[in-house]
Parts: sequence; structure tokens; C-alpha cells
Amino acid sequence: MPLWPLPPLIALCGVGLSLVEQAPGDLIRTAVLVAIALVYALAYLQRRRDLRSGRESSMMEDNN
Repeated sequence: MPLWPLPPLIALCGVGLSLVEQAPGDLIRTAVLVAIALVYALAYLQRRRDLRSGRESSMMEDNN
């Protein structure tokens, strides 16, 4: 792709421009929502990991 770095740079410029044009209250609300979503996703993944590891250990006990 001859113009390879151009599309990501244009996208980054667009994101930067939209962040500069937003009101501070909007940015704070968005940051809070992103933080809540991140905490939820990490808790969900941790719970799934715990369930999977528990299931594997019980299967190993049944085979012995």
C-alpha cells in the first residue's frame, strides 16, 4: 500500500480534533463510562477464568 501511514494518521487527527472540540463535561462523562465498562469487563473475564479453572479441576478429579 503506497500511502500506508496516511489512513491511520488521518484517523488519529480526526480523533484528536473531536476530543479538542468536545465540552469538558462530555469528556468526563465518557471517561467515567469507559472506566465502568473496563471494570465490568475485567470482572467478567476474571469470573470466566475462575469458572473454567474450577471446571477443569473437577474433571481431573472425576478421571482419577
